[in-house]
Amino acid sequence: ITKVSTTTKRGSQLLVIKVSGPGVLTVGGKRYRIRKAGTTKVPITLSRAELAHLHKHHKLRLKLRLKWVPTQGATFSKTETVTLKS
Repeated sequence: ITKVSTTTKRGSQLLVIKVSGPGVLTVGGKRYRIRKAGTTKVPITLSRAELAHLHKHHKLRLKLRLKWVPTQGATFSKTETVTLKS
């Protein structure tokens, strides 16, 4: 994992993660199989309480646990704080 950012597309929040090769990416408890190096977009699913906070305050900070298991090499895990804005 070399870069983590967020973007908004058609009202949904996306987590943009740049990875160095193929492997399995775990965000929270959800797994995504990555087939090649590059930028991957992962949807961020918010709970009802998080959505209410975002609509009321127009800003929400989330701590996301990222785990990267490449097909070759060592496992890497990271906790990333992401700020969502509406």
